[in-house]
Amino acid sequence: EPPQRADLGGWFILGTVENTGPAPVEGVRVEIQGLDGSGKLLGIDWLELDPVAAGATLEFDVGDLRYEEAPTRFLLALRGPASE
Repeated sequence: EPPQRADLGGWFILGTVENTGPAPVEGVRVEIQGLDGSGKLLGIDWLELDPVAAGATLEFDVGDLRYEEAPTRFLLALRGPASE
């Protein structure tokens, strides 16, 4: 869906993540890239997800995304736990 304006300014996204594996997953992050119409990167944000049980689906939302220009789209990527 196109980017949505938040009530108090900025932008927000809603999404779901499904764990199709046989084991729970912890420490996964959603990376959010805000882009303009030409594909220029406006900013990067991230959200660390709660643990996702095997076979479960987790809904998430990210708000207060703020950029100098209005984004026309967001790219989302899942990133595994950071190595220590």
